[in-house]
Amino acid sequence: MATDANGVTEMRYAYRMILLAYCTAVQSQGRFLLWLDAQNGTILKLDPLIHNIEGTATVFNRDPELEPQKPTFKLMLLLEGSRGD
Repeated sequence: MATDANGVTEMRYAYRMILLAYCTAVQSQGRFLLWLDAQNGTILKLDPLIHNIEGTATVFNRDPELEPQKPTFKLMLLLEGSRGD
């Protein structure tokens, strides 16, 4: 919804679509939820459906003579419902 110059709420027609595009934030191709104004084509909202996270974890070996390892990992998360199925 939008408001006019007097602050009155007015309904608008809009197109909602899943857009497949390259995302520089995660250096990968991903899906975005795009809302377009049906009257003039203005982008109303653009939500990324992917996120990139990094972390470390301690991995213990069953052999007590070996030291635990701390590997670094990266994950690209897809939000629920973003697969487009």
